[in-house]
Amino acid sequence: MIEPPSHLGLLPWQEETWQTLSHWHDKLPHALLLHGPAGIGKTQLAHVFAQSLLCSAPTSTGLPCGACQSCHWFAQGNHPDCRVIRPDSLEAEAGESDAESNNQEKTDKNKTPSREIRIEQIRQLADFLAIGTHRGGRRIVFLYPAQSLNTYAANALLKMLEEPTAHTIFILVTDQLDRLLPTLLSRCRKVAIAPPRGIAAQERAQQWLVRHGYDHTQSHIALTEAGGMPLQALSLLQNRTETASSAQGGASFNTDAWVRELARLLLEPNADAVLKLANYGHKESLPLLLQTTQRWAHDLSRLAIGLPAQFYPHIAKQINRPAQKLALQAVTTWAQALRERQRIVNHPLNPRLFVEELLLEYRQKVGRL
Repeated sequence: MIEPPSHLGLLPWQEETWQTLSHWHDKLPHALLLHGPAGIGKTQLAHVFAQSLLCSAPTSTGLPCGACQSCHWFAQGNHPDCRVIRPDSLEAEAGESDAESNNQEKTDKNKTPSREIRIEQIRQLADFLAIGTHRGGRRIVFLYPAQSLNTYAANALLKMLEEPTAHTIFILVTDQLDRLLPTLLSRCRKVAIAPPRGIAAQERAQQWLVRHGYDHTQSHIALTEAGGMPLQALSLLQNRTETASSAQGGASFNTDAWVRELARLLLEPNADAVLKLANYGHKESLPLLLQTTQRWAHDLSRLAIGLPAQFYPHIAKQINRPAQKLALQAVTTWAQALRERQRIVNHPLNPRLFVEELLLEYRQKVGRL
C-alpha cells in the first residue's frame, strides 16, 4: 500500500531540491538514496517524486498532474507499478489493513509490530520485479526508513541492487546514513536533502507551521528548538498541545519538561533525581526522548565553547554562565555514548533501565556545574 502525501505539491522549502530531482527524470540511476536530518520532509518529497515518475502527464516543472489514471491509483495506494517497503510499526501507525496484515493480526494479535524491515519483505519483491510493468513503463520500489533494514534484509536488498531489473527505480530514504552498509551506499546515488536555510526558506517553513493553526511566536520558538527542522517543530507543537489538553497526561513525552530536568540535574545532581526521571521510560516515547537528549548534548557542547544553544536556548539560558565550565571532551564523550544507544532504542529490554543508564552516564561523563 502507498501512503499518499498530504498534497500533490512540495513542502514550501523543497523547491530547490525538486529542481535537481526533476532534471533526472529521463536519466535516473537504478537506485536513489535521499538522506538528511530527521524532520525536513524527505519521505514526503520521495512520495511526490515517485508519483511524478509514474504520472502520465507531469507538469512543466515535473510535478505529478494529479488527474491521470496513474495519479489516481497512487493516491488510492494501489498503483500496480509501485511497492512501498517499511517497518510493520509504520504500517500500523498509518492504519493500513490490507489482507496480508489482517491475516497476520488474526494469527498473532498480541505481537508488537516490528520496527525493522525484515528479509521477508524484501523477498516478497521478487514476484513484483519478475513480471512486466502494467503500462510498459517504470516500476518503483520505495523503501523507508532505510536504517530500519536488519542485516539479513540489507544483504537481500544489496543483491537486488547489484543485479537491477530493467526499468526499476529503487528510492530509499534515511536520516541515519552511518547505519547503512557501505556496500549498499555504493550502489545508490546519494542525494543530500538539506533543512530550510536562509531567511526566505525559514520564513516559508514558519508560515507552513502557522497554516497548521499555530501563531507566529509559537512557530518561531518551535522551529528554533527543532534546529530549523519544520516537521520536528510541528511534532513539538502537537506534543505540547496534546500534553496540555490531556486530563491525565498518560505516557506522552514533553520535550521541554525533560530538557529542564536535564538542566536541573547538572545544577543539582543526586540519585533521587535520577530515579525520578527514570519514570520517563515509556517504550513508545524512548526514540523521542533519546533524540531530545542528543540535541541537549549538542547544545551543551556549544555552551562549553561560548556559543549559544541551538535547540533549547530558552532553557539553556538558565545555565549559560556555569555551562562554560563544562569540559568539551566530556560532553563529546557523552554524545558518542548516546549515539551508541541509538542502536537499541527501538527494542530495549527494559525502558526504565534504559533511561536510568542514560542519566547515570550523563552524571558520570558530564558531571555537575
